Amino acid sequence: MQRRDFVLAGAAALSGAARAQHPASHAAPQPVPSSAEPYARLQGGVPHHMTPEQESQRVTDSPAPRGPQGRWAARAALPLPRSEMAWATAAQGRMHVVGGYGEGAVNRDYHHIYDPQADRWLDGAPLPRGANHVAVAADGGRVYALGGFVEQNRRSDTNAYVYEIAANRWTPIAPLPRPRGAAAAVVLDGQLHLIGGASEPAA
Repeated sequence: MQRRDFVLAGAAALSGAARAQHPASHAAPQPVPSSAEPYARLQGGVPHHMTPEQESQRVTDSPAPRGPQGRWAARAALPLPRSEMAWATAAQGRMHVVGGYGEGAVNRDYHHIYDPQADRWLDGAPLPRGANHVAVAADGGRVYALGGFVEQNRRSDTNAYVYEIAANRWTPIAPLPRPRGAAAAVVLDGQLHLIGGASEPAA
């Protein structure tokens, strides 16, 4: 079975994919977006919101062993402009893209599913509560969505949901012990791990 890697354009990619290439990188260069305009609309007309210090901290190289460069190929575009979303690949190799910024709001309940065999996007049941920077992980026929920010990176959340792929339905599960946004999630040996992220500012 051919392995495919997918990259969704987010803030860094749309703000300058060409600048992000490291001379020591052995991967094929990312395709340069034809326009940053869709992302700029999400950010009030500004192509990106990274400060010079943040730009200098961007990691563009990989410690992975050198291998074939691979090749980029265009695929079906997202159904609508968005950023700050999360995704995980679940059953049948389908990618579930959840939450994020959408035009006019930073806590969208979007849920789109990419089918790599048909190269098309499907609508999934929306998140019960919209958020950005949600932690997403998949395990067999389920997708988990944990925490996230319900404002523009200012207020993290404890909500946690499981999506049953066969039923196209989200169900609440035990809330997080503390609010968390921009964390990472992974399922290992049947247990769901939530790692890192940002919580509420200290009082």
